[in-house]
Amino acid sequence: MRITVVKNKLESIEITKNPDKTIYQENEKFDPAGMTVKATYSDGTEKTLAATDYTVVPDRALTTNDKSVTVSYTDNGVKKDVVLSIKVNPAGVYTITFDPNGGSVTTASADTGTDGKLASLPMPTRGGYTFDGWYTAKTGGAKVDENYAFSGSVTIYARWTSNGGVIIVPVTPTTPDTPDTPAKERPSAKFKDVDPNAWYIEYIDYVVENNLMNGVSADKFAPNATTTRA
Repeated sequence: MRITVVKNKLESIEITKNPDKTIYQENEKFDPAGMTVKATYSDGTEKTLAATDYTVVPDRALTTNDKSVTVSYTDNGVKKDVVLSIKVNPAGVYTITFDPNGGSVTTASADTGTDGKLASLPMPTRGGYTFDGWYTAKTGGAKVDENYAFSGSVTIYARWTSNGGVIIVPVTPTTPDTPDTPAKERPSAKFKDVDPNAWYIEYIDYVVENNLMNGVSADKFAPNATTTRA
């Protein structure tokens, strides 16, 4: 009897938690601190890798041409890779991330100039609150404007003051409704002896409007009278 032992095979690896730092300055090296890498095997089992289990390329000073790093892990001759996107800024340029702190903002981040300053700051919004400005911390910290010089890639936070629960909603002007055109009076309305609901009302309207018949007087038509030819 022959027994074949099938080895548990490495199927894939993935980064389940990004490292604490993904934005770098030129000449810095990649730092895996905070990153979690998981390996999955053919039998469905999983393993969280230690930083010493995998390799990262490039393992050198980063340049502005580096847009990603490749994490590799080998087990029993099987090698698997996963790619992580990074950003490398030139000297003096920093990436500033905007945290709306409970509000919303259309611009997620922006790069400074080589002087470390932002050209402009986005305007966040939050219902029921007034925006007080951008700060280097959620509480405390320094207020940031276009003259603030950053010394690294950081996150800045919106600061808010409550309007006391009142949400100010801008009112959009509406176009007034067009007045209804008054209904035209029926030609037969001047005759007191003509019932406006009679079956023949449209015929009387027609002959009066077209001067075919004018009734027997100014306010009588005599609809039940016998018509005679003069």
